[in-house]
Amino acid sequence: MSNIRTHYDNLQIARTASDAVVRAAYRALSQQHHPDKNPNDRMNAERKMKVINEAYAVLLDPAKRREHDQWIMQMEAESRPHRPDINPSVAATSVAYDFALYPSKKKMAWMFLSSVVFVAIAISLETGFLRGATIFFFGLCGLLILARLINPSPSIIINEHGIQVMTFGGATLRWSEIADVRIEEYQKNRFLAIFPTNPEIVMKRQSLWGRAGTKFNASFMGRPPAIVIAETLVGMPLEQLIGEMTSRMPRA
Repeated sequence: MSNIRTHYDNLQIARTASDAVVRAAYRALSQQHHPDKNPNDRMNAERKMKVINEAYAVLLDPAKRREHDQWIMQMEAESRPHRPDINPSVAATSVAYDFALYPSKKKMAWMFLSSVVFVAIAISLETGFLRGATIFFFGLCGLLILARLINPSPSIIINEHGIQVMTFGGATLRWSEIADVRIEEYQKNRFLAIFPTNPEIVMKRQSLWGRAGTKFNASFMGRPPAIVIAETLVGMPLEQLIGEMTSRMPRA
C-alpha cells in the first residue's frame, strides 16, 4: 500500500466518517490552529489552516469526496515507482486528533428534559426578575443541549500537543501549560478542573462568555481559575480520563 496522506488524515477521521464528524473535527482543529490563537507561530498556523480548510471543503462536497475516494483507491492499488504517492492538493501537516470523548446521549437527553421542566416551572411563577432569569438561563441551556444532541461534537479532544475542552467555557491547553488537574465535587456532581500555569494566557483563547464563566467559577469555588468540565459530559469516569491525559503527557 502506498504511503499516502489524505484529507481524512488531515482531519484525523475515518474514511467512513459522517458529515457531522467532519464538521466536529473541523471545528476542533480550527479552534486549535487558527492563526489568531497562535500569534507566535502564525505562519505555521496559516499553513495548517489552509490544509484543514481544504480537507473540510472536499469532504463535505459529495462529488469532490467521491473523486478523492477514487484517487485513494487508485493510489492504494498502484505502487509504481514513477508515480507520486502524495496528492499535491493534500499537504502533510502535524495536526493530530488522537483521542476524543463524546457526551452520553442518554445523559444529555435527561439534561434537556430537566431544562424543559425548569422552564415550565418558571413560566408558572409571577412576573419578576427570577422568572425571566430562570426562563432565559434554562431555556438557553436546553437549546445548547438540543443542538449537541442533533449535531454531536466532542466534549474533549486529546492529542500529543495537549487537551482541548469543547464545552462552554472550554479552551485549548498545551501540556506545558497545565499546572495541576483535580476532581472537584459540588452537590453530588463531579467535575474535572484543569489549572493552567498562566490562567490569563489561556483565558484569552476563550470566548467572552467562556472567560466570564471561568472567573465566576473561580470566585464561587474560592480557588484559582480553572478550565472545568462536568463528568456527565465526558462519558467516562474522571479517574479514567486523567489516566488518558497522563499517558499522553510528555515525560520530563
